[in-house]
Amino acid sequence: MKICSEIKHGNFVKYNYCPKLFTTKIAEFVDNAFEVIKTYESEYKRNLLTLMLTRFIISTRPFGHFSTLKYSQLIDQGKIEEALSDRMYVNNNLRQIYHPYHQLKKIAKDINYGVMANGQENKVTQGDVFDFIKNIKADILYMDPPYADTASYEESYNVLDNILDQKVEKPIVSNFTKKDTLDFIDKMLSESTHIPYWVISMGQTNPEKGIKPEELLEVVKKYKTEAKVDI
Repeated sequence: MKICSEIKHGNFVKYNYCPKLFTTKIAEFVDNAFEVIKTYESEYKRNLLTLMLTRFIISTRPFGHFSTLKYSQLIDQGKIEEALSDRMYVNNNLRQIYHPYHQLKKIAKDINYGVMANGQENKVTQGDVFDFIKNIKADILYMDPPYADTASYEESYNVLDNILDQKVEKPIVSNFTKKDTLDFIDKMLSESTHIPYWVISMGQTNPEKGIKPEELLEVVKKYKTEAKVDI
């Protein structure tokens, strides 16, 4: 696997996140792999390899979280038995001990299963949700905004964003995770009235926080009077 071949590279991950988040071996591998990806001429291959490496990074983190735990330090210190003593984190820690090739091979297989031709033009975009909705034509709009009054994706995955951008920056938190998120959902829905059907996902991590189903339904019914909640 070419992504495992050695190449001259910087030490961004090793310098910033080792050993508080990654073992020395994994940090060096990730730094090297990102540099190898740059050598591919095909943009499609670069994107797929970046996806594979991103999924590998997440696989080494307990529940995909980038909180600082003791296990990377223990592995670097050679205290393998102690690092594997907690069954809850054993799989993540094993991925920091074994050579990345084995996990990458599995991830690559999963990604390749997801690449297929369906006879349609398919697009993926990234941008401001309000600008995007205004300019699309669709029969169904599926909306899955971040849960209100919870830890934001921007904060939870700030380390991953920094690794991909190769610079350390503080996250800019989305308005959809703030307490006044219903106002932003209302605005989003008001921009979506040209689309006939809506499907909206919304959840709560704490029944005393966030948006209750009846609150969301009340806002949706301003635009879709026949809306209903399925819990």
